[in-house]
Amino acid sequence: MLSIPNKEIWLADDSWRTTFNKMRTYKLQLGIVSILMISWIIQTSINCTLNAANNSHSMIWMFLGGFGLYTTILIIRLTRRFRHDQSQVVEEA
Repeated sequence: MLSIPNKEIWLADDSWRTTFNKMRTYKLQLGIVSILMISWIIQTSINCTLNAANNSHSMIWMFLGGFGLYTTILIIRLTRRFRHDQSQVVEEA
């Protein structure tokens, strides 16, 4: 399990199911985006190998930047959800 602050609050009997569902959702989102990114990189490398005259290296950097931005946003959402101070926790819709 992931190490989260205030485990006694987040894993209490009345809130552990919500915490588990949120963590599962975050991990599922990151997993799906990672698999799509890996698939796209493999497809792009195959296309670049087969058609060397039409290489689009800028698209690779744009997708890597988008993946980095998405990962950063996901980490920020995670840290805002599981803060050390319970009064500062931001609930998401």
